[in-house]
Amino acid sequence: MTIKINLLQNQRDYKKLEDFFHLFRVGTVLVGFISLVSLIIIFAMGYYAQKSLSEAVQQKKSLVALIQKMEDKEAQILLIQEKIKAINNIINQTPDYAQQLETFLAFVPKATDSGQLRSILLDKYTAQAVVSFPHTQALTGFLDTIDQPFFQKTFTGVELSSISYSDPNKQLELQVYVGFKKQKN
Repeated sequence: MTIKINLLQNQRDYKKLEDFFHLFRVGTVLVGFISLVSLIIIFAMGYYAQKSLSEAVQQKKSLVALIQKMEDKEAQILLIQEKIKAINNIINQTPDYAQQLETFLAFVPKATDSGQLRSILLDKYTAQAVVSFPHTQALTGFLDTIDQPFFQKTFTGVELSSISYSDPNKQLELQVYVGFKKQKN
């Protein structure tokens, strides 16, 4: 038995196989290179996305802190405005003590020419005063002015608390409570 081997045919088949493996190797290298480049790109994009997300979160935190700081300032401003309103209400409700004092001091000379104001204590709508007189006629003259229109226009009422006589001073002292009429603002 003889076997014939066609070496040229085998060489062509081998060449085809060799070309196929060469193409397969080039294709594998290309696929590997493309995969490597793709992985590098994916990792780079992931890194930049993470960095961008981190910056966005940090910016969000700083904005939230700024907003909270502004809310604190706004709350302080609202508190100050409430305090200003309360102070204005107190000022509007508080009578003018200087005007009350002037009114009372203007009343004493009209009521008596010899009486002296020893002390005065002003309250919201009342005054407590101690007036001294050298004699009873001056005291009666002072008490007569309570019926006068000037007194009735200015004061709401009067209460005589005490009359005392001081021997060293030789003075009669009268303690008077008067109510002021409310001022229109």
